[in-house]
Amino acid sequence: MSNEEIQKRANISTISEQILRQRWKFIGHILRMDPHKHPKTALTWAPKGRSHGRPKDNWQSTAEKERTALGFGSWSEAAVAARDRVTWQRRVLALYPLRVMVNNIDDDDDLH
Repeated sequence: MSNEEIQKRANISTISEQILRQRWKFIGHILRMDPHKHPKTALTWAPKGRSHGRPKDNWQSTAEKERTALGFGSWSEAAVAARDRVTWQRRVLALYPLRVMVNNIDDDDDLH
């Protein structure tokens, strides 16, 4: 049985899906920050060049690729969308809908 089949049967998200969702929840938090805060500056900072031995992909380049895939032309456009937290959360959850099983507990159940 493949991992995908197990995840589907267990109704759980992959680690990659969970990381992507958490990254974009965090990016939304950063985008709502004051423009002079260091995390917001770091998110949009574009360093010049790349030294030898440094990986080509990093957190920022990954976020840039995902931003484009989500349909945001710029960080400014994403920041406008992030101002509305409810809409932002829905958009982030739409990336990979949560597939976590929720157990309904009746008021009459004895939990002791």
